[in-house]
Formats: sequence, C-alpha cells, structure tokens
Amino acid sequence: MIRVGVMRGGIGPQYSMSLETGGHVIRALRDDTYKDKYKVLDMLIDKDGVLHANGLPIQTEDIHKKVDVVFNALHGEFGGDGKLQQILEHWKIPYTGSGIFPSALGHNRKLAKYKFKSMGVKTPEYIIFPSYNTEHDGSEADYPLRKAREVWNKIPAPWIVKPIIPGSSMGNHVCKTFPELERAFDMAMRHGLSVLVEELIQGKDASVVTVDNYRKQNLYTMPAIENRAGITICPGNFTIKEKKELEELAKLIHKEFDFSHYSKSNFIIHPKKGAYVLSVENLPHLHDEAHLTHALGSVGSTIGEFVDHILTLAFKSK
Repeated sequence: MIRVGVMRGGIGPQYSMSLETGGHVIRALRDDTYKDKYKVLDMLIDKDGVLHANGLPIQTEDIHKKVDVVFNALHGEFGGDGKLQQILEHWKIPYTGSGIFPSALGHNRKLAKYKFKSMGVKTPEYIIFPSYNTEHDGSEADYPLRKAREVWNKIPAPWIVKPIIPGSSMGNHVCKTFPELERAFDMAMRHGLSVLVEELIQGKDASVVTVDNYRKQNLYTMPAIENRAGITICPGNFTIKEKKELEELAKLIHKEFDFSHYSKSNFIIHPKKGAYVLSVENLPHLHDEAHLTHALGSVGSTIGEFVDHILTLAFKSK
C-alpha cells in the first residue's frame, strides 16, 4: 500500500478551509474504491506551527519515515508559498502540487502581476504600495490621504485594494469613493501590509481549473466556472468565443508559471474588451462549495478520481 500523508491546517488565516480540503481528501482515499491502494496518515499543522501525525506531534525530519508521498492540502502561508515544498524536497518526499518557485510566484500578487505583464496577457491596471514605513512615508496621520490621492491621479474609480499576500485578515476591499479608498489604506497601514490597488473592471467573474494529463489530454481545462453574486455556476454562462479565450489563457498561464498537477486561473470578462486575468491559485480549494469540486462534478468526475490522479502524477514528477 502507498502511504499518503495528507497535510492540512497551517499557520495562516486559511486554517479552517485547509482542514476542509484535507478532510475531503482523507475521506476520498479511505473510500472503498481506494482503501486497499492507499494508507492515509492525517498530518495536521496547528496554528502554532506544530506538526502532528494522527494526533501526535512529530518532527519534520521524521515525515519521510512515515509516508511515501504527501498530498498538500494547505492553503496560503507556508503550504502554498513554497516553504513546505522546500522541506519536502530536502527530504526527497514526493508531494502534490507545484514546486518551490512556481508556488512562490503564484502566491505573491506582486510577482504574479509582473509575470502577467511579461506574458503579454491583459490584467487590470494596478499600483503596488509597500507596507507603511515611518522613515519613507512620513506621519501616519496623512498617509492614507496621500496614498489615496496617488491612486486617484493614476487609476479611475472604482478600485479594489488587495493585500500582496492572499489570505490576510484584511481581505479585499472594493472602493467606489475616495473616502473608502482612504479607509482601505488606513487599514493596510494598521495591519502593516503591502497592498495592490487595481482598477475594478466590470464584467463576468470566471475561473478555470487546469489539470495535467487528465482525460487523455496533456493539459485539460475543466468547464469555465461563473461566479455570480457568491453563487457558483458550472458550466458558466459564456459564449463559445469566451470559453475558448478562457481555456487558452488558463493553459498558457499554467505553462508559463510552470505549475504542476493542477491550478486555477481567475478572470473578469469585460463585455467589449474580453478576458482579463486577475489571479492564479497553485493549490485550489477542494471542499463542498469549492470551484474545483463543482468543476469535477460537471464533467462526471469525483474527488476520489481526481485525488488518485494527482497522487499518481506526484510519483512520476517529483
């Protein structure tokens, strides 16, 4: 039997979501279809960064003694940014998902924006603001006003203010007025965060999951998902032209970022200007309401089939 360590939890704000993703993976591997192929070890990183295996604390250097492969079900900090990948590669442990550098690239919105620009794909106009620094940014009292004016002079309203590193407790803020923009900068300053301020493009919100070597295709794109007012629609309500553009862009992004196994690209489709790429996810969520779960259901697949496929890829590529 193949010993699979399902790594979940983590030290960031997506702890609970990672628990759900990992729980779905564990249940899929313990199902009758796969229980004779895989032996599952539940590996939890608690909020203090302590690693547990089936409830007992262990050292990271002992992971390779207990598992043959790790399914990376972490999201955000540590698991999605390349740090866990460094540890696993040091101990020569195969793992699911992308490698060290692609993970770091996809996880950082600033680096991802630079990559989109270098690829020549459309992405909303933006400005990067490093975290507040007294020496360079002056007094706290007028900092939000000065930065809001800088945005006002370069990018038309409305705007969206995002932390450079996803998953921050600040979250994303849609700002339609100048005072709202000021408040977003004030919050970023108080949280000590670097932020990306982006033009808010109106249109259809879309996501596409790309999977390596799935359904007899080198790069398989799941049906494009439409995100409408918090509701996931899969397949989404897109024209044939829009679907083709989304699929081609998702494949291009997956290849250019050098992602492994699977990824999710997020877009906004302007009614006249077409698709703009917003962000990428190198470790998409896998819980009941996750886009990936909806996409699998739309093509008649299951979480179990998908997890089995990704674990197979991990053995071949790492």
